Amino acid sequence: MGAKENIIKVLISAKKPMQVKDIAGKLDISGQSVRNYLSELKEEGAPIESHKKGKAVYYDISNKLEDRILASEYEFLRTTSKKPMKIDVAGKDYKLAFANTLYAGAKTDKTLFQNFLKYCEGQDADALIITGNTFYMDSMRFSKYAVDRARITEQPKKANGSLFMDLEERLELSRSLLTGLFKDKGERPLYSGPVYVIFGEVEENLVRQHTGQLVKYMTFQERAKLQHGIRALRNERKKARKKKDDEAEYRINHEILDVQRELAKTTMSNLDKNEVKKVEQRVLGFLVNYIESTIPNSTVIPAGEAHFKVGDRKVKVKYLSSKNSNAPSDNLMSSLLASERRQLASGKKLEDLIVQGGLSTTFTQNLLPYMSPEGERTATLVQLPTCLDRVDLEQKLKHSVLAKDPLTHLASQPDFSTGAVIVQYVNGIEKTHLLQGGFLTNPKIDFEDYTPEMFYEMNISDEHYGSSFMTLIETKNDVVPAMRMAYRFVDKNELPIVRINHLGDALQEKNYDTEAEAHPEHLGPAQLEKALRGQRDPGQIIKMMKLNEYRAGIFMPEKQLEAYVRELPLDLVRRVIENSDEAGLVGPRYLMIPGNHTMHTFEGLMNPEKQIAQYLMLMLGVHDDDIISCPIMGKIGFYEGEFGVKDGYLYAESNVHKHGSSKYKDPMRVVRRTYGQMGRPSSHSEDKFSINRSGHTHFGGETSSTDVHHIQCFCFQDSNQYGIERQYPSPTAKGFKINGYPAKGPLYGPIMSINIPITYLAKWAQKEPLIDTDKLFGDSIV
Repeated sequence: MGAKENIIKVLISAKKPMQVKDIAGKLDISGQSVRNYLSELKEEGAPIESHKKGKAVYYDISNKLEDRILASEYEFLRTTSKKPMKIDVAGKDYKLAFANTLYAGAKTDKTLFQNFLKYCEGQDADALIITGNTFYMDSMRFSKYAVDRARITEQPKKANGSLFMDLEERLELSRSLLTGLFKDKGERPLYSGPVYVIFGEVEENLVRQHTGQLVKYMTFQERAKLQHGIRALRNERKKARKKKDDEAEYRINHEILDVQRELAKTTMSNLDKNEVKKVEQRVLGFLVNYIESTIPNSTVIPAGEAHFKVGDRKVKVKYLSSKNSNAPSDNLMSSLLASERRQLASGKKLEDLIVQGGLSTTFTQNLLPYMSPEGERTATLVQLPTCLDRVDLEQKLKHSVLAKDPLTHLASQPDFSTGAVIVQYVNGIEKTHLLQGGFLTNPKIDFEDYTPEMFYEMNISDEHYGSSFMTLIETKNDVVPAMRMAYRFVDKNELPIVRINHLGDALQEKNYDTEAEAHPEHLGPAQLEKALRGQRDPGQIIKMMKLNEYRAGIFMPEKQLEAYVRELPLDLVRRVIENSDEAGLVGPRYLMIPGNHTMHTFEGLMNPEKQIAQYLMLMLGVHDDDIISCPIMGKIGFYEGEFGVKDGYLYAESNVHKHGSSKYKDPMRVVRRTYGQMGRPSSHSEDKFSINRSGHTHFGGETSSTDVHHIQCFCFQDSNQYGIERQYPSPTAKGFKINGYPAKGPLYGPIMSINIPITYLAKWAQKEPLIDTDKLFGDSIV
């Protein structure tokens, strides 16, 4: 960039008008050079203004916002998967906070987001990432729904009485609203950590709209300049005629025609596309600077996707661009799953954590396992809820017949729930804090200094014990069923679990003709003999024989049952019962639900899960089947009731093995819709927050709907012929869940989700290190 262009940068950065000598001193050039450059810049249409004060002449950039934007140059922050932005954290354990769709500028109660900031500060969150739609501005000029949009939009008081607002006035309005969101009354930031902002559809539409306005402004300026030139040439022609200078008149006529052709272009053709790109970049840069100067400690990445490196993890944050921001959707997670699976199909590696914004009706989390040259990997996918006040929006909806603005449209959705999310890492374990709207708007809580009281449960499902494709974990000297390692992980680390829920298909049984599905790694007698012949280590020989035995499978359900009861973690269940007694748990301590494999094998004539529960009762000396419970309804397992802790809140609960599923789209959306269509089959859920658990899908996840949290367990079954033949996504999501609930109810804390995928469990099994339970479960009541 030359000295001439730098003059504009100097004038923009200056806080007051400058004299020629000041500009010359800044650029280290002569005063005469500055005068020459200023003259050239003015002739080229640069928005430079001059003012006289006595004999001194001062230069400045035009006060018009359009001129300031067009005169600016910006450098943007861009990130890619190969060049992510680094977020500094103190160690391997850290917390990342996420908020989606703040809509500053809309008439909504912002208490929820402000309390979230206070909670992040009190919880020492390492960074906050905002996934677009930071403020609300209606970019539609007019439509029959303009009245609906006006109702939900904050409007400034107009000093000049004008009916219209320009970009500067709209942004200044949002500045005051954004500042009020992020700062307290004393102008101190509510959250002192770094804030990262990506663009959503509102920001994108704003850039497009005002790029169009500036292009029109440039067109009008160019047209006025050409018309002025034509008038000047006509004056010269008059003078030539008076002098009877035919040659000059002829020349001027041709010059007028040339200028008129240029003038016609401003009406008949479009602006050069390269110029449009430049204007868009300048509007974009102006908006970035505006946001960064308004939100404390903020960095803006002006794109709908950003990549971060946090510790040893990669994080991708994106705004779903395939949905219109005015059209809320309950199916954004399906789009995210499809997008990431396409990445896998094209051979790309996924980030460890993928978080998506957008106008989602609710929160959803899924695991996406995939194979890589290093072995099986697992990505966590999170669809964020909007950071808005649900109750406030539902009140506004009552006054509308049609819900056509984005806010009331959101509130009209049957699954609508709001809040924010914190993802925490401790010893490599991922813990998700779902802070729902009811909690974040509770006036009884001091969010800057608050630790919720939580109680935790273990959720496990679909071990398919006896299947040749049962998930196994190999260590240096042994091979064991993954379910056994899951129980060992909980027991050895003495996790403060007060309940175990088993959601079905403990055994493979004979759901279909599985005896025809030989595992490709199973060795026949001659193959096994050949493999063992070269071994000298007795331990490795035993390990190879055990592995081959597991891969052979157990065909007879009776033999499967005999082997399974030997795997039961009696010491762990005993300690869980002790924990639950200490907490004063209401409801079962060990709940076992029969699955579809039992139903299809025995058609209700007998039930192995019932026998497993009775064996546990016998071995532990328990005489109450409400403590160790296996409820059955006809051929299926089904349990509804209440659970909670002494002097606390009683949640409603529903437990069933199979609760709807989708192999290709978001399985949790099916769960939400199926549950919502059932109405209320039980009296337990009236005026209560409900927990709805299920298994079966071999994928699993979590999601929320209004006053309900849905949990679908993972499995311990590898992909086999059944899934590959039907072209189900592969591999299956293997592992188990630990979930936590506020003892005083959903208004007094987040819902916690700790996913222990097989990838983590297999790594832990190699050395079985103790984890930091104080960090991971420091809020537990036991």
